[in-house]
Amino acid sequence: MHRPSPILTAVVALAASCGASAARHAQADPLPVTGRHSAEDQRTVVRLGDPRLLAGIPGAGPLELEEIRGWLTDPATNAPLTLELPAWLRPGAGQVKELADYPLTRGRIELGRQLFFDPRLSADSSVSCATCHEPEHGFTVSTRVAKGIGGQAGTRNPPALLNRIMLSVGEDRQFWDGRATSVEDALLHALADPTEMNAEPTALVDKLTGIEGYRLQFECLYGDVSWDAIGDAIGAFVRCLVTGDSAYDAEVAWRSYRNLDPELLAEDADLAARRTSAREATSRNPFLESARRGERLFFGNRAWCSACHNGVNFTDEGFHNIGVGLASPEPDLGRYRVTGRDEDWGAFKTPTIRGAVHTAPYMHDGSVATLADVIDWYAHAGASNRNLDYRYRWIERTSLSRQDRDDLVAFVKACSGSLPAVAKGRLPR
Repeated sequence: MHRPSPILTAVVALAASCGASAARHAQADPLPVTGRHSAEDQRTVVRLGDPRLLAGIPGAGPLELEEIRGWLTDPATNAPLTLELPAWLRPGAGQVKELADYPLTRGRIELGRQLFFDPRLSADSSVSCATCHEPEHGFTVSTRVAKGIGGQAGTRNPPALLNRIMLSVGEDRQFWDGRATSVEDALLHALADPTEMNAEPTALVDKLTGIEGYRLQFECLYGDVSWDAIGDAIGAFVRCLVTGDSAYDAEVAWRSYRNLDPELLAEDADLAARRTSAREATSRNPFLESARRGERLFFGNRAWCSACHNGVNFTDEGFHNIGVGLASPEPDLGRYRVTGRDEDWGAFKTPTIRGAVHTAPYMHDGSVATLADVIDWYAHAGASNRNLDYRYRWIERTSLSRQDRDDLVAFVKACSGSLPAVAKGRLPR
C-alpha cells in the first residue's frame, strides 16, 4: 500500500500554491468529532454514522481550486482519525481491521467520496463506482446485474458496500467469491475490470494528474497520484458507509436496561436517564410482535438463519453453497473458481442482512426478487447439489408455515436501519 508523505511536508508544500497561510484556514472543524482523542496515539476520534462525515467540502456546485486549497491547508483535514463505531455496531469493534499502515483522515475520506462518484475514472468517462453501487439502493443496484462501460452486463449482482469496516477476525476476503484481499483491492479490481470501468492504471493516473483539483489533493494526502493511492482513498470512503440503528438494535439496548432494580436507578441519575432514553428509542422505532416471533426462529433450531448470519453485522464473512443458480447448464461456481477446492464448489459469501430492505434483488446472481422469496428459497427442498452446505441440509425448513416465513421477513426488516447519507456532487472541475 502506498505510504503517505508526512503531513507537515504536504502542508508546507501547499501553502505557497494556496496563496494563504495554513493558519487562515485552521478554523472550526468542518466534520464531526467527539472532542476527544484516543489514549494510544492522540488521534482525533470521529463517530461513524454522522452524516456530516460524508457531506463533502462545504459549499455548492463544482469544487473550485481555491476551496480545495483551503480544505487541504486546514490541519484537521490531514490529522489521523480513529473511527468510532456507532452504538449498534460497537459490540463488534474487535472485527474492525487494523489500518495502522494507512490511517484514515478526513482528507482521504473526502477524496475517496469524490472519486467514488466521478465517471471520469472509467476509460470513457461514462460510469462511476456509484453506477453499480447506488447510495439509495444500499450501495448496490435495483436490477439483477449492473451494467459497466459500453453497456456491458455483469454476471453477478454487485455486493452491497455496507458496514465493510466490519470484518470477521482472520483473512480479509471481498467480493462474492472472496478473490480480493481487502476493500481497497476489491475497488481496484472493479476499476480495472474490462466489463466494469476498464481503467488502465497508468492512463488513469495520468488523467487524474491532469485534473488540478485531484492533483492537489493527491500530492497533499499521498505525495503523488498513484494506482494504490486511488484504491486507498476510495477505500477510506467505503469504510465509512455504515447502516443506521434499527428497531432490533433499539430493542436489544432496551433489554439491557428494562429489568434494572428501581433502587439502583434511584441512586444513579445517569443510569436512569440512559434507561429512559433506551425506552423512548423503542417507542420511536418499535420492535413489532411479528419481528419478535421471527427473532426466535432466526436464532432457533427450526430456521437457524444465525448459523451463517451471525455476529453484530449478521454475517460470518464465510462462503456457503445454498444451491442458488447451480441448476444452470453452465453454473457460476463461486469460491471454487478462486481456490479450486472441492469444498468451495458453488459457495458464495454470506451477505449482511443489515440494510437488506434496501438491497433487492438478492443472492449473488440477483435471481431472488424479494425478502419473502429469499425465505421461501431457504424453506423449499429444491436446492440439492453435490456440495450443499450441511447447515442447509441439517434443518428441515420445509416445516416453516407461511406465518413463520412472514415473521422471519419481519425480523430481517427490523434489522435494517437507515442508509448512510452521502453527498453525490461537489467534484473537481
